Amino acid sequence: MERLLIILCAVFTFIAIASLVASLGLPEVGIMQGFHEGTWSGIYGHKNILARYMVAAGVVFFCLAMRYPGQRREFLGCHFFALFLLSMSCSKSSHLAWLILFYALAAYLALGSGKSTGRDTRRLALYACFSATLAFGSLGMQRQHNIYPPLLLQESIQCVVDIASGDTEKCSIFTAAAEQAPPGIEAQTGRGRVKLWRLMGEKLQEAPTLGFGLGGFWNGWEGPSAYVWQNQQWKAKHGHNGFMDLAVHLGLLGLALLVLAIAACAWHRVAALARGEFDQDRLDISLIIAAVILVNIGESELVRGNSLMWMLILFGILFVQRKQAHAP
Repeated sequence: MERLLIILCAVFTFIAIASLVASLGLPEVGIMQGFHEGTWSGIYGHKNILARYMVAAGVVFFCLAMRYPGQRREFLGCHFFALFLLSMSCSKSSHLAWLILFYALAAYLALGSGKSTGRDTRRLALYACFSATLAFGSLGMQRQHNIYPPLLLQESIQCVVDIASGDTEKCSIFTAAAEQAPPGIEAQTGRGRVKLWRLMGEKLQEAPTLGFGLGGFWNGWEGPSAYVWQNQQWKAKHGHNGFMDLAVHLGLLGLALLVLAIAACAWHRVAALARGEFDQDRLDISLIIAAVILVNIGESELVRGNSLMWMLILFGILFVQRKQAHAP
């Protein structure tokens, strides 16, 4: 498990640095235009892809911070850097995944993690709570005040430049950022996704057991997705829910197999907690599996080709089963 975390740390560090460079140095590549204008997508084609990888990165960096007290500052710095990029992406579903994960982790660490809750553990709980609160603030700023972090950053830099050049006019940073909110701000993405899932469920009734085959659903007007497109103005390219996408591709049988495997992992973890056992490896892999599950509620990563998220959840399930098989 330790080796996997180190490998993932290297991967996510490269992704984060490359995305920062792309967004600041190559805005035509790293910053989205049109519907989501101004939000950061980094080295990816869409802001939501960057966001969900930053959720996974935040978990990996925090796990390493728990494992290595001597390098805790460095790993926590990477953790908050991932949160910064998540905020710049303005992905609401990934913000929700982040705050749920780290509020839950903070509660677990604060209330007792199967061992005596010492000063170090309480400090980690505070870090996790602070991280989740920052994500909550970023999300609230977007939803309640229409202020998007990348636009706020842009206006702040412009204000500093104006002051340095001798312009004494008062900078209305927040007002200017709200006025430049992207065109898609009024889109009811939550309601749109619920309708999308309902339409997918209706179409799934035609092939409920085995689905339409891997890669057989989202084929525009030439595939089963035509039913979704006919009944919704939004021409979705995927289901914006990993479990719904898994169902339409591999049927309820495929979905049931994954859900049962995840449920078995959760049962083993709950049983270990009830016995008062603490295992850092199990805690780490539980956080990674939870991150993948939460990200896939609002986005779709479970049936993508060469998907890191799919590999992570498979590794997590196999790791927990192997641990259980070798348990005394």
